[in-house]
Amino acid sequence: MWVVVGECRNRHLNLESQARLNAFVETSPAAIVTVDERGFIELANRAAVELMVPREGLLIGNPIAAFLPELHHALRWEEAPQFRTSMQCRGRRGNGEDFTADVWFSTYKEG
Repeated sequence: MWVVVGECRNRHLNLESQARLNAFVETSPAAIVTVDERGFIELANRAAVELMVPREGLLIGNPIAAFLPELHHALRWEEAPQFRTSMQCRGRRGNGEDFTADVWFSTYKEG
């Protein structure tokens, strides 16, 4: 699973580049989500939905802590240097089932 934390917009990408990036994310077999600075999921591909099985069928708008509580605690929400790392943690699907997740994540600030 890949988790990107920060604001998901890049002013330098043109529409064609954004379309290619979206196609890459959506067709990836890896679960990919982006999380905003408050810890809420902004973007999630099909693999992420299939892995986390959200109750309503949608991950967007849900807090990442509902599915990966340990990741939520590992992220730095205050003003801190950007970083990237990986961790293994317990996840919780929307149906209450637990799973082990190998998570690679990075933080970034726009600009």
